[in-house]
Amino acid sequence: MRQSAEGVDVLPDILGDGGGGGDGSSVVDVFYKTEDGTAKSSSGDYQVKSGKVTFNVGEFQKIISVLVLNDSTPEGVETFKVILTSSTGDTVLYNETTATVSILASDKGTGEFQFASSSLNKTIEEGATVGFT
Repeated sequence: MRQSAEGVDVLPDILGDGGGGGDGSSVVDVFYKTEDGTAKSSSGDYQVKSGKVTFNVGEFQKIISVLVLNDSTPEGVETFKVILTSSTGDTVLYNETTATVSILASDKGTGEFQFASSSLNKTIEEGATVGFT
């Protein structure tokens, strides 16, 4: 699982065998997409993205950059996924094909609560119920 603060790029790594595809001499494309979890791209939590990364012969690792947006909405930790969807040539997506990204909130917690100033001090008789707003 990757963690990111609001307003920065998150960079999941993709690892390849470095052989250049099933025959060891071909360029291989790996396709990916983002998917909402509790973080919603439509709500401005992160920038939806899909595309491909190209592994040339001898390359072992690539990075996907996904922009996590900064907002001022009080919220807790939210998540979205980066999913490897397919690859070209004589290749197979293997083992871990989904990365979960946790967005750490940079705003004021998961909500704002306070007492109305008129409710801070109450005087009440024993056996009665006191109310706060």
